Amino acid sequence: MEKILFSSNAVGSILVECYKRGRGLETGGILIGPKSHKNIITDVVVSSIHADRESSFYYQNEMDVKFLNQELRAYQLKGYEHKGNFHSHPTGMINLSQGDIDTSLNMLRSPSYKLNNNLIMCIVTESNHHADIPIFSYIVSEDDNNNSVVKRMASRMLPKHCITECLECI
Repeated sequence: MEKILFSSNAVGSILVECYKRGRGLETGGILIGPKSHKNIITDVVVSSIHADRESSFYYQNEMDVKFLNQELRAYQLKGYEHKGNFHSHPTGMINLSQGDIDTSLNMLRSPSYKLNNNLIMCIVTESNHHADIPIFSYIVSEDDNNNSVVKRMASRMLPKHCITECLECI
């Protein structure tokens, strides 16, 4: 089974961002990984103070996107790229919303993202589903008829140095 491999640093950053705001506001950011491996996440960039956050809404507005792109450029110089996004959901909502899927399709279709029909989307939420960590991961792609294909993915976590030192073995 295909999996998404996260560094423990990335998981820690995701959880700190989502829980430091309490359960009242949605928040999120972008997932970063090596260009050479499509399903590896080593780092994250959390949205800036400029992102729009509400109790059931999170939006990367123009000022936030400018900040995220500036941070992403530093990773790109080191051979890393944008792999997808993460954001929190209200308790129990483990699946991507229709808005999440629509946003994903817009990103996949945009030439500026260069995602090669593979976008990782992660939802952070508390749920009754058995999960070691409260992160639910998906790959969003498009089929030949331009319909969305959403596939729930298993996740695995390793220390970042294990991932970066052994990329050719993974």
